[in-house]
Amino acid sequence: MKFQSGLASKTIKNPVPMGKRDILHFTIPVVIDNFATTSIGLLYSALVGKISSSALAAVGLANSTINVLISACAVLTTGSAILMARHVGAADREEASRTIEQSIFFTAAMSGLIALITIVLANPIMRLLIRTDDSSIFNESVLYFRLLMISFPFLILYNMLVSILRSAGNSRSPLIASVLLNLVQIASAYLCINLLGLDLIGAGIAYIVCRIFGCIYMLIAALRTRGKFQIVLKNLLHPRLDIFKRICRVGIPVSGESVFINSGYLIANSMVVGLGTYYASVYQVINTLQTFTNILHAICNATVLTLAGQFLGAGEPEKAKRCTVIVWAVGTAGTFLISLGVCLAGPYLCGFYSSDAQIIADAAKNLWWVLAMSTVCVTTNVIDPALRAGGDTKFIMYNVFFAIWIVRLGLTYLLCYVLDWGIAGIYLGNLANLTERSIAGWIRFLQGKWKKIKI
Repeated sequence: MKFQSGLASKTIKNPVPMGKRDILHFTIPVVIDNFATTSIGLLYSALVGKISSSALAAVGLANSTINVLISACAVLTTGSAILMARHVGAADREEASRTIEQSIFFTAAMSGLIALITIVLANPIMRLLIRTDDSSIFNESVLYFRLLMISFPFLILYNMLVSILRSAGNSRSPLIASVLLNLVQIASAYLCINLLGLDLIGAGIAYIVCRIFGCIYMLIAALRTRGKFQIVLKNLLHPRLDIFKRICRVGIPVSGESVFINSGYLIANSMVVGLGTYYASVYQVINTLQTFTNILHAICNATVLTLAGQFLGAGEPEKAKRCTVIVWAVGTAGTFLISLGVCLAGPYLCGFYSSDAQIIADAAKNLWWVLAMSTVCVTTNVIDPALRAGGDTKFIMYNVFFAIWIVRLGLTYLLCYVLDWGIAGIYLGNLANLTERSIAGWIRFLQGKWKKIKI
């Protein structure tokens, strides 16, 4: 059997894509992981929201900035995961082992350098993004951003190891790590914010502690693996440019796509801050609840990337297509029902993240935009991972650039600053962006080119 898509010219002697029982064993931990992470995240946001309205807005802006930097590292985190899924599907243990070794080395080097530079430049970075005279938001954003960047290398290493182990079919270790990490985070946040009164500093310390813990746990889990790959410690300090180039070949377009998305979201967030602290607080309350309506997105994304990658690696593209369509149908139905429930309970749920009655009322009213956005967004979290697994990453990058930077930001500026639609303009612009990406993605997926690309 020969690769029709993938690591070209290599003969697959014993392909090992997941069976039905393997798929179930893989998916259940991913579901539990995401529900646990989202639930703890909502509790954490509730703790921060009680500090002050400006603190909640500052956390939102700092996190959006961090997401752009995380996107830059996707060249290694996601690129490595795509290659790992292919190698596992082809039963190529040697290449799988070398891939994770080089990923650890280059991820540590890249994330450490980014952290050092951004900690030094935190003040001008925040000044560039914050379009308001409210000094409290600026000062709190700079403080929180610097604290988060201390933990940045540990976060990126953690993300990379989680992605690679999942792409190898191991979702149990990431589940255990995630549950423990989130418990450490919420306990640390409660201790530092509520008991020690450290407010925003305490929130940042909680992230530092939990990310160091999570990184160490995942490193131990990876080092103890002896099945589909095995890490040799001495190889961690011997960079191999041939493997690095292959990771970058699939990772750079993915990273570019992710940077376009998150930098676009960051600019949109700065536009909200420009509307004033009140609107920024309303927006952040809605975004916090949106993490729950989006809970199935990450599950669908991880499942499709792993399954489609392994089926393609085993030379079975039609199975990759079929599993993608099934995940999309289940994810869309589930997301609609979850989002509907959150919107109906909006007035009650918004009260967990603000004590201001007007902010709660406006957030509950605008929360209905989330029903449409979260449901449409399932497509981008199912179709895009399938295209990535097939190596069709440049198309996604170009499509994302057009949808985010032309459609979303153009409409957001027009609706918010020219037509004065307020928060509604932000969400209408985002809905237009997601709709364009979904339609274009489906067209590309059905054309089938992704099933034949060699990476």
